[in-house]
Parts: sequence; C-alpha cells; structure tokens
Amino acid sequence: MTTNYHTGWAKAKIVQVNGEIYIGNRNQSTVKDFVQLDVKLSKTIDTENRQLTYTSQQSIEYKQSLLC
Repeated sequence: MTTNYHTGWAKAKIVQVNGEIYIGNRNQSTVKDFVQLDVKLSKTIDTENRQLTYTSQQSIEYKQSLLC
C-alpha cells in the first residue's frame, strides 16, 4: 500500500468536434491538490507444475478543500 500527495498537476482541455480532436493550451490550468492511495493484493498458489499468481490493484484519489 502506498500513498502520494499531488499538487497542481498541469492539464490541457481535449475536445472532439465532428470527429476531429482538438487539444487546448498545455499547462493552462492545474488539477487541485489530491491524495492518492494505491492498494495491491497478490495471492500465489503452488501447483504441481507451476505457480499461479492472482493480483488485484486499486487506486483511489481523494480531493479535499482546505479552508485557511
């Protein structure tokens, strides 16, 4: 399990009009600060001939407004 705090990632607006894709100015605005939680679970099973590993991974983002 890992957590990360992200601040102000840049973004660009992408729109599709009549089948054409248009990309706006890069870094024109930013994403609000957020916390990301990544959880990865794995289970390995030994069989006669090989090992089987089952993996599940989930990423959760939490956005919060802070009042100062």
